[in-house]
Amino acid sequence: MNTPKETQEGYFIMKWRGFIPLMVSVVLGTNTVSIFYQKQSHNTEQIEYNKKRSDRISERKLQEAKLYYDIEQLKQKLKDCEYENTK
Repeated sequence: MNTPKETQEGYFIMKWRGFIPLMVSVVLGTNTVSIFYQKQSHNTEQIEYNKKRSDRISERKLQEAKLYYDIEQLKQKLKDCEYENTK
């Protein structure tokens, strides 16, 4: 029967029916901010990863093109050598 009707700590005086919704709103607010921050940091990381990925893909394609060109040159040299040996 001796349930307190108010919370009193120093200058802080609030009725329980106001204190509990305040705490719930604080928890919901901090969770919302935390989730928003996590999504923003994830999006930033994803953007950086995609940029690096596209750079890696273009470098790989450039390297493949260079190797293909080298192979074609070697094939041509081989054909030239075979042609000279048949003379």
